[in-house]
Amino acid sequence: MFTCRTTFDDGATYDTPRYDRSLLLGGNALDGPAIVVQRDSTTLVPPGYRARVVSNGQPPRSLRRSAMKNGRVDPVTLQVISGALHTIAEEMSHVLYCMSFSSIIRESQDIGAGLFDLDFNTLTESEGSPLHIGSIPAYLRGIGCCL
Repeated sequence: MFTCRTTFDDGATYDTPRYDRSLLLGGNALDGPAIVVQRDSTTLVPPGYRARVVSNGQPPRSLRRSAMKNGRVDPVTLQVISGALHTIAEEMSHVLYCMSFSSIIRESQDIGAGLFDLDFNTLTESEGSPLHIGSIPAYLRGIGCCL
């Protein structure tokens, strides 16, 4: 671990420790500001946040600080969460595409993937075939009725 001067989004410059991810153990907690360096990724822990290392070999997964102010979600936090959820849906769609044996799926990318809450409300969907956009919650409600 070594320390370097780093400027974060708040415009302030901090003496920021840098950690080698391979040396951290599952359950370790890091208080921000901190930078966790890994071979294939870098995780920034902003000032005022705490990151918890989930397991060996995985980047820190949980950043904690209250995103709620006066009962409202910080718009920056909301956009970060939205982007992360959309990326998950896109990655799910990509896995379906790569695993498919159907030429229809391979040629036209006729697939859809998404994340939904327990009432089948859409959180986000992949940008696959327009035929699937918006229809997946109805599919899930139909499946839910049969279960």
